[in-house]
Amino acid sequence: MPMPDGVLPPRPPSVDAMSVVTATTCPTDNDDIDYEPDIAIDKPQLITQSEMDYIVAKMGLSQRNSRFLTSFLKRKKLTESTVNATAYRSRQREFQNFYTVNAANTFTYCIDIEGLVNQLGMAYVTDDWRLFIDGSVSSLKAVLLHRTNKKPSIPLAYGTSMKETYETLSDILAKIKYEEHKWKICCDLKVVNIMQGLTWCLNLIEFFFK
Repeated sequence: MPMPDGVLPPRPPSVDAMSVVTATTCPTDNDDIDYEPDIAIDKPQLITQSEMDYIVAKMGLSQRNSRFLTSFLKRKKLTESTVNATAYRSRQREFQNFYTVNAANTFTYCIDIEGLVNQLGMAYVTDDWRLFIDGSVSSLKAVLLHRTNKKPSIPLAYGTSMKETYETLSDILAKIKYEEHKWKICCDLKVVNIMQGLTWCLNLIEFFFK
């Protein structure tokens, strides 16, 4: 179609004009004040000592496993430099003063139960706890269990090479001052009979189940 008189045909923009338009309408990532490089976002957050202690406590790790996990994470450079892998070797020191050994050196027991519970960061209410007593061929133990099962168990007495007898159980109950606390007791039928002094019933059970 012929152009009207006096009207020139359109011309494409020059290369310099296109560069100006691109520069003004297409900002780069560096021009965005909220822009952060991906390397900063993906940088690992190093584990602190308090966080490491929380992980160990939450997982219920032994001293050996605690040191292994901490050392492994340190080698992978996932912890702060101040995290101490050997700190768990002596973590029992803060609780040692709450325990002692009987005169015959046959078992260890707690001498300040309320103080021990408070040291563990829990409030001590007698009715919230149950005394669990159990024995095996090689040991005898007494443990406090929380009635909700949402809190950790607390060892009160432990002895090796001790049998479930009326004398040993009476001695343990006296040492942990059971008469002051009056916890409800959880145990098997054998321990119940022993604690009640029903030796004749125990002998009868052993006779039928030999």
